[in-house]
Amino acid sequence: MTSILYKEALSTNIHKLLSVTKKGLNKPQLPLWKNMDSIQLIKDILSAKIYDLARETPLTQAFKLSNKTQNQIYLKREDLQNVFSFKIRGAANRLRKLDPDIAKLGVIAASAGNHAQGVAQSAKQLGIPATIIMPTTTPQIKIDSVAEKGA
Repeated sequence: MTSILYKEALSTNIHKLLSVTKKGLNKPQLPLWKNMDSIQLIKDILSAKIYDLARETPLTQAFKLSNKTQNQIYLKREDLQNVFSFKIRGAANRLRKLDPDIAKLGVIAASAGNHAQGVAQSAKQLGIPATIIMPTTTPQIKIDSVAEKGA
């Protein structure tokens, strides 16, 4: 369940999201909204079936930064996720959309950090076998965390 505050913040500030511009080589800047169905984007964000795998995290006002910039600055507290990162959202969303026959075969991801943990946690909760390829330089704490999640 997405919080009303988050939905309101997203809805009232969507014009800011949609006015972000992309700059290509020798191309004029194009508003991002010209390249997507903005209504569908908002529907997808608000209806993503990830909240049984990822936590709904709060927006917290950063008072000192707000004062310094003379703006209202809020931080999305993704550090409160089980894997301490927003990466679980993308992993959960993608794994949830896998065809069941493909999911049975398992997934493979290459990551040394938060993406690996997000894939491992999501795969475990969805009953999907997961293999994570990690560089030899990966800190042991990250390796242990992924292993604890069953990947």
